[in-house]
Amino acid sequence: MNGPRRRFLPWPAQGALAALAAATTLAAAGAAAAQGAAPDPLGPAYEALDALDYEAALQRLESILARTDLPAEDRNRALEMEAACRVYLGDRDAALAGFAALHRRDPGWRLSDDYPPRVRAVYEEAFRQPRQPVRVEIRPAPGPAVRQGVLTVRLEAGADAVDRLWLVVPRPDGAEEVRRLFVAAGPSFEARLPEDLVREGRPIDYVIEAQAPSGHLLARRNDRWTPDLPYAEPDPRALPPAFPPPPPPPPPDGAGAAESPWYSSWWFWTIVGVAVGGAAATGIYFGVAGTGDGPRDGSGGNWVVW
Repeated sequence: MNGPRRRFLPWPAQGALAALAAATTLAAAGAAAAQGAAPDPLGPAYEALDALDYEAALQRLESILARTDLPAEDRNRALEMEAACRVYLGDRDAALAGFAALHRRDPGWRLSDDYPPRVRAVYEEAFRQPRQPVRVEIRPAPGPAVRQGVLTVRLEAGADAVDRLWLVVPRPDGAEEVRRLFVAAGPSFEARLPEDLVREGRPIDYVIEAQAPSGHLLARRNDRWTPDLPYAEPDPRALPPAFPPPPPPPPPDGAGAAESPWYSSWWFWTIVGVAVGGAAATGIYFGVAGTGDGPRDGSGGNWVVW
């Protein structure tokens, strides 16, 4: 719920009216305590504001805003009340800066109708100006992002502006998407993926949305989870040997290298050479001696080649 939890007076009240306002505040706080409701962290600041003690309200708001465990909506309410006190004290510039900080945290924040017109005028002026929203960074937690179907993430920046963190899982069959809220688990946030999709063992596309108290979307992260393949024992036959095979044993002593085939020995090619040379000489002889006009020696006879 946006805005304050009480109606504030537009100008300082006097006497019995101020006492009545303070008494009403204390009575409401006592009733809440009697019902077992958690006390409002802004209760002390409300008491000072109801008493029209704006300086005291600012001091109490300063200590409230210094808390690191303050929920996003309570922090926005504190910033809103702080800016309103600045308006009441006549510090318009400080009030504009306060509402601008609130606008960056939650552009969709709506001021309650309980505030007077002069506070609303400053609020509307601040929210009309375009501003860069606070940066919210969503990161997977260290280690496996999903364990036993539970997704774990962290907010690295802008965590104090986030009111709700949603896990959105579109269904592959086109059915309605699954929306689940993350829950705080120490510094991280956890949400369970749809059990039926996890059992199928197929990759799951999902979206993480960070919302401000008004529902404004501050950040969005798209991601995919791919399940690990089941472990299978390797086939021992497919594994390489643990040690390389030993080299072959050397030949026994006195044994030379393997004999070369007969057609590569020297005596074979010597016989071949002699045979080829003889055949060539015989051919020359018959070629010369068989012609009447062949070469002659000095006695007029033919040359004979032996």
